[in-house]
Amino acid sequence: SSHGKIDRKKLTLLDLLIKSSNKYIGPGNETEEKITKIWSKILGIEKISINEDFFNLGGHSLKAAALMLRLREEFNRDISLREIISKPTIRELAKCFRMGESEVNVEDNIIMPLQKVRSGAPNIFFIHDGTGEIEGYLDLVQKMNTDFNCWGIRAKYQGFAPRNLSIEEVSHEYVVEIQSIQPKGEYHLIGWSVGGVIAFEIANQLEKDGNKVRSLVMIDSASPDKENCNNAVEFTPKSERIWLNEYLPNKSISAKVGEYNTLEEMWRRLIEILENEQKEELVKALISKEWIQIIPNVAEADIRVLVHYVNTLKTFGLAQTLYVPDRKILAPIHYFAANQSPKRYSNEWKEYCNEFQDILIEANHHTILKEPILYEIVKFLKKIYM
Repeated sequence: SSHGKIDRKKLTLLDLLIKSSNKYIGPGNETEEKITKIWSKILGIEKISINEDFFNLGGHSLKAAALMLRLREEFNRDISLREIISKPTIRELAKCFRMGESEVNVEDNIIMPLQKVRSGAPNIFFIHDGTGEIEGYLDLVQKMNTDFNCWGIRAKYQGFAPRNLSIEEVSHEYVVEIQSIQPKGEYHLIGWSVGGVIAFEIANQLEKDGNKVRSLVMIDSASPDKENCNNAVEFTPKSERIWLNEYLPNKSISAKVGEYNTLEEMWRRLIEILENEQKEELVKALISKEWIQIIPNVAEADIRVLVHYVNTLKTFGLAQTLYVPDRKILAPIHYFAANQSPKRYSNEWKEYCNEFQDILIEANHHTILKEPILYEIVKFLKKIYM
């Protein structure tokens, strides 16, 4: 809407959609023709007019993610979710690719407005979960209906392979993004799962630079594991081959991958094999029961999207395992714990702050942000942001 509210019925981050034309107009140039073929494959529609709206044709956030990946593969350039939402037709996207590099900027992928109330209003920054996405917060933002501008920070896309990242370096990138929106003042941060861990380190870095973090909300985030953090193994082509041999039921597939010097080359080769042999079910064998509950619309995802999410989850899982904070923070932590989770992490997090509020929610890790349970969290958040 004009106020930037979330419309869940359209399954997009922003209500920026335009009406599509019923009159068929075919592609008029090579760029439009390439994009039309990509749309047809993702949407499962053979004949698409270049003026049709992607989202009106059944596109949603997961299919938009698939579209981003396909366009990146075809044109060797990055396009943001923001561009897809604001330019939802083939004609507009084609113009975007024919324009300068500044119109197609990967940095736009990182921070997205979830709710924009007004210029000058205070801000809340929501940090992505293990998938790198911010969809898990959409219902929460809508139900909060707060007088704050709400921003979601997504993970930066850097290929299909898992990456050896640290929570510290990721947090530093996000601090830069946050301060591009709010250079100074009091900061409010929210993170679910690994997003809470990243939010903690963001608060740490902001405070070290002399800033004040007014509130840090952590939602069922695992605490630092001091005992096992030094035992974690970084990603290498060798470690990934071992992992594939363990999880792929068809051993001949992993054998075909062969030897590669880089993780990205290896995973791109695997994707090529799986697509050529139409082995989507093998990718799903790599997804644990826990991950199935996290990956958006997993049943509809194609091979590339599934690989992207699996390895993003692995990336942030390893980063979280390696992370141990280097100090206590001054910011108060409001910690929402799911009482059905296998482990309670509240006591460990208390070691890393001076003020800690422990709020127990009747939920598990995956239902804590879903209706009707999220209303309990909303009730507490409204007190925090009064």
